[in-house]
Amino acid sequence: MAATTSQNRALRQALQPSTDHLNALLAAMGATRAVDGVMDGYVTVAPEFWSLSVRAMDFGRTDLPASVTFAGILPTAPPPSMLPAEVVELLQSPRPLVVVTQGTIANNDFSRLIRPTLDALADQDVDVLAALGPGRTLDHVPANAVAVGWVPFGDILPRASVYVTNGGFGGTQLALASGVPVVTSGATEDKSLVAARVAAARVGIDLGPDVPSPDAIRTAVTT
Repeated sequence: MAATTSQNRALRQALQPSTDHLNALLAAMGATRAVDGVMDGYVTVAPEFWSLSVRAMDFGRTDLPASVTFAGILPTAPPPSMLPAEVVELLQSPRPLVVVTQGTIANNDFSRLIRPTLDALADQDVDVLAALGPGRTLDHVPANAVAVGWVPFGDILPRASVYVTNGGFGGTQLALASGVPVVTSGATEDKSLVAARVAAARVGIDLGPDVPSPDAIRTAVTT
């Protein structure tokens, strides 16, 4: 909890110029109240705000206005048959499946999470599916792994045993809705806050914002 409080304080300080700018815009439009933080402001100022998550994945706040509704995840439409042959073969394996991704933005350096995860699990009795992001490729993939640019998570995650992620909000919610525990490690955008929620809700393991070692990833996944 102390780490989460520290992260919230650091985020609030970093976003203070944005908060000041938002309050200036609100005042110019005749708003009668200011927001305490820009991230909260987007939620609390709106007459209706739907969070695409569940109440149990938020911190135990008592100050949320009645205008906030936890709506759960959006339904995923079944995609056309677009799975690569190697992914179809992987899904037919009887071994546990571990899915790993660095999301759609922070995936320019696979040494942060994708590569350590592949190295960590190369000698384990599991299959690994690495979702790299559209147009991305990866060399030297272990024999028990497949790396692809894109896969429909709505089809894949319900068949996974563990989801390793840099903390993307949508993928994390979809994994949990599919009953899949999460291992997180991320440092950009809202990733540390998603990881803090995963740890607080006891639905996974947060490895922190630094690049995790293969040993740490292996321990988290097997745990």
